[in-house]
Amino acid sequence: AYSRVLEMASTKRCALSLVEHTMLGIDHLTAGKRLAEHWHLPVQIRDAMWLHTQQTSTLPSDTDQSLVSVIALAESWSRDLHLGWCGDYGEPLDLYQLADTLGVGVDFFKNQANRIIDSVANRGEILGLGEHTEQNLLIESLTGANRSLAALNAELRTKAANSKSMLRLLDAIDVFYRDLSPDDRPEEVLRAMVSSASVLIGSERAAVIMQHDQNEPWQSMLVDQGQIVQRPTRVPAPEADGETARPSDLSESGFVASLDLSGLDWLRELFASVRDAGTPMLIGSHIDISDQDPSFLIIMPRMGSGSERIIATPDFERVRAIWTRSLVQSIAMQRMRRMGEELASANHTMATLRNELTSKEALVQLGRLAAGAAHEMNNPLSVILGRSQQLFERLGTERERETARKIAAAAQQLSDLISSLHLIADPPKPSMHPCDPVLLVREAIEIARQRCHTQGVRARVQFKAKGFYKPVNMDVTMLAQALAEPIINAVFAKPDALVTVSIEPDDEFGRLSIQINDQGPGFTENTMKNAFDPFFSELPSGRRSGLGLSRARGLIELHKGEIELGNAHEGRGARVIVHLPTTEAGSQAA
Repeated sequence: AYSRVLEMASTKRCALSLVEHTMLGIDHLTAGKRLAEHWHLPVQIRDAMWLHTQQTSTLPSDTDQSLVSVIALAESWSRDLHLGWCGDYGEPLDLYQLADTLGVGVDFFKNQANRIIDSVANRGEILGLGEHTEQNLLIESLTGANRSLAALNAELRTKAANSKSMLRLLDAIDVFYRDLSPDDRPEEVLRAMVSSASVLIGSERAAVIMQHDQNEPWQSMLVDQGQIVQRPTRVPAPEADGETARPSDLSESGFVASLDLSGLDWLRELFASVRDAGTPMLIGSHIDISDQDPSFLIIMPRMGSGSERIIATPDFERVRAIWTRSLVQSIAMQRMRRMGEELASANHTMATLRNELTSKEALVQLGRLAAGAAHEMNNPLSVILGRSQQLFERLGTERERETARKIAAAAQQLSDLISSLHLIADPPKPSMHPCDPVLLVREAIEIARQRCHTQGVRARVQFKAKGFYKPVNMDVTMLAQALAEPIINAVFAKPDALVTVSIEPDDEFGRLSIQINDQGPGFTENTMKNAFDPFFSELPSGRRSGLGLSRARGLIELHKGEIELGNAHEGRGARVIVHLPTTEAGSQAA
């Protein structure tokens, strides 16, 4: 066992007592002290056996330093001359500093060198340690010095190699952090890992497989020349012994051989993309990671020799730990960002629902008002309409007849207003059937022209339709009334100017979009905010009731559609877009 202690001290070139204490639990200095106490030797001898390797300035105050210092000086001198072997590879006490402390001049060692060698030879003979001539001792001294120099040279070469390896590892860490920013996504962290590994392996091309945690899908990506040349793509995870593997499992010896590679063409192609540049090397995260930890595998072509030795060193484990910690933090940051986005979306949805609830509550109140108004006012309005028509027929002068006509028109307008309120608050159930959207738009334009004509405004509407459009499930009469409202608004935005209506298919969302553009001043911010509120209108008082868009949105939503407001670019007027689902989208949703 003690030979292992000597071997370890020789390898590490350190003090023998340190290795003894680590491996045996006690060093030879403490053992000497205990033997001296056991044999009841004088205190001076005990302290000399125990403390002779320490600086005199560090000795306890109650220690007799004279004998300790002499023994320490003798050991330092013998080690300096390489006389004998002490078994200690630690740094000896400085001979000349110790001599100066004891008042011994430097010339003493030069003058007494030959005599000390002769004295050692005589003392060895007296102690029965063999016959040693002065010449033999000198040769042994030179041999010992050469042996020490050779050991030091070997140690320096080892340290130089270790330093070179450590420098490459430090360069790899430096490249990794230089390629990263605090907000980088996980794929950017993996790209930085490849750049870092290229310092050690020599290749800048790599395939990467990653999995954020056990429940997330596998993804693969390609990196070359410090850039992601193939973005992360989902790939099917292989199974081994009936269990889903983690990417780092692929780096385990023999694991790939146990996989069922049928259906894993992506894995073969991934290895092939790297094999073109050299024999693939596998660098994975730790095998013993938990299910919640990320797992990754970097596949790089081996360039040159020595790469596999570097990634097998304990120092490389520190580099891999840095990579893994950064990846864990990046994934956590990404999840936090997503949670923030989801929270913001939830807040937006909640605010929208709150506004819709408030609006519906207002419509309920409006419906009650409309129902009450209809009940209380229909009979008086009927009387007014009937009497005004009788007056119109009986009165003789044109002025009186015009007055009767205005009374009838006002009564009819009030009746229509009450009907509109009732329609908003309690819309009828549509009778749905597939219909050509072109026919819908044409009917809506005709309704708009008639209503504009009754108000003395000429409607110039151009309809642009190209090709065949998928049918829309709708109540044509009801939806045409709804679509006519924004067309009428567009006409009134700038009378006599051209209003364009067009249909655009939107197959990506399974719908078509009807777009209405005018050449007026466009929607103001106030209009965009309140356009769908009942009775809101920016036209002069009396021109429009302010119920058109509110009524239109209700009818469009009955058809599972949407209406959105906006302005054309460069202030070229307002734009209203009505989105309606096609029958194919409706059947898929069903």
